[in-house]
Parts: sequence; C-alpha cells; structure tokens
Amino acid sequence: MSAVALLALAAAAALAPPSGLRAARDEGASLPTSTWRVVHEDAALLVVDKGAGLLTAPGIGAAKADCLLSRVRAAGYAGAGHAAHRLDRDTSGLVAIGLTPAAHRSLCVQFQEHRAKKVYAALVW
Repeated sequence: MSAVALLALAAAAALAPPSGLRAARDEGASLPTSTWRVVHEDAALLVVDKGAGLLTAPGIGAAKADCLLSRVRAAGYAGAGHAAHRLDRDTSGLVAIGLTPAAHRSLCVQFQEHRAKKVYAALVW
C-alpha cells in the first residue's frame, strides 16, 4: 500500500473529543493522556495514527520534549528520526514516518511536490 493510500485512511481513524485538551492549550505541551498507534509498518515506512493533544515533533524546552517521535522511538523504532510532515498538536490523523534515510527522503519529496494528498475533516462538537 502506498503512503498516499495510507494517508487517505485518516478519515477512518477513531475521532473522539480529547479529554483535558483545554487545560494544556496554553502551555502547548503534549497531553500525558494523548495516544498513538501503528496502522502500517514495513521495513521502510511507519504510519501512525496520532491522537489529538500530542505534538508530532519536540518543541523548545524540556516541557515539550514529549511528542509522537519520542514515543515512537521509545517503543523501539530507532529509525524514526524525523517526520516527513506534521500535524498540529490538537489535530488527530495519520503521520507517515520514514524508517530509513531513503524512505524519509522519498516521503519529503512526495510532500514537497504535492504528490501525497492530504485530506482534512473537521468535527465540531
């Protein structure tokens, strides 16, 4: 399955109001209760369903070190160096992570050249 097809699965991800989101908004740090799960894994690519309330990449300062990439690495995916794209902290959805330098570079080029399609859907409650 291609990265483009996997990213199109974002609409199928479970979408529920994140608990405690308001309390952490001012600080900008990841919520301790925020979640993630692997939806696709092969030797070169990891696709993760990132829950709302979780930074994709670390921010400035120790308070913002907790993020999707740090959690993925802590779970044993040492090759997850950088995300080819990001989602805002309060946005849930799929994130593609190259597990090799070549895969990361390929993903970056696909996003830069707009060959990867992004679909955003807003739920208001």
